Amino acid sequence: MAGARIRVSRVSQTSSTGRRDTRTRTVLVSSSSSSDMQQQTSSSKVGEAMRALVDSEFDDEERNTAQEKRRGERKRRTEDPVALLQATTSYQKAVGENGIAPEAAVALEVYGLKPGEKMTKKQREYVGKIVDKLEATCASVKNRQATAEETFLGAQSLYESSKYEQALEAFEAALSMTYADSLRGGAIQIWIALTLERLGREEETLAIYLTLEENHPNSSVKRQAENLRYILIAPPLKMNDDERVVIPDLSEMNERNDRRRERKYRKRPAPMAPMKKREKTLEERVMDEKWQPMLPYVMRNKIVQVWIAVLTIGLTIWSTTQK
Repeated sequence: MAGARIRVSRVSQTSSTGRRDTRTRTVLVSSSSSSDMQQQTSSSKVGEAMRALVDSEFDDEERNTAQEKRRGERKRRTEDPVALLQATTSYQKAVGENGIAPEAAVALEVYGLKPGEKMTKKQREYVGKIVDKLEATCASVKNRQATAEETFLGAQSLYESSKYEQALEAFEAALSMTYADSLRGGAIQIWIALTLERLGREEETLAIYLTLEENHPNSSVKRQAENLRYILIAPPLKMNDDERVVIPDLSEMNERNDRRRERKYRKRPAPMAPMKKREKTLEERVMDEKWQPMLPYVMRNKIVQVWIAVLTIGLTIWSTTQK
């Protein structure tokens, strides 16, 4: 048959006698382009995670044989939280962003069927159960992530307030509500390690860093755990007395500044209210320099004033000689 290829896979089954039997199954697969094959291969883990939601309800013959080949390469399907998170994320993107029907999105990941291709009755039943499980899982994951994020932020506030015992409990609660192998789960575990270090439990801190380095799938979490582990096990830096910075005692200077500040901002007495001016009496007006008596017009002449002064002096001299 031109344009087709044969795929041979091995399926493990348990017989009625309790003996595990391995059989060979030959499947005729229609030809497809290399890009379709790459897309199907890259999404195989997502399809396996989708199958893991309802695998216990179906026979082994309905399972994807590709997942059996990778049995030893990862954890059990039902205990792989990262794959489950990838499955829910892929499903939400296909349905919400790309507008693909839920059944078509699951059939593409599980069976490699493109939208519009027909499924058998068993496949439709199988895909329908996966869709129901995914919808429930997506709602649960969304609620758990929101609660975990809120708890995580509260734990950070407790850590910054030096309430390390309470912060440790909050971080552990946040970790229980998220996936430990996710990026957020790795960040929470690093915060747990930092909190344990503050509490003096350095052995537990080192164990967390080593676990993240060896097992966490995210490279940034691995790198950060490695850097923090090197800082933790680094020997203390020895310094001589002449290499230390001596800070003088500034308490006396602070006291002088406080006294100067008190004098500067000391309350001043309130100014006295201005006194009301009273009206001057007649005597005061007479003695006032600005007040001048009215003189006759003739007396205002300076020549007349000089003659009056001469006569006054002459009369004074004459009166003294007569005595």
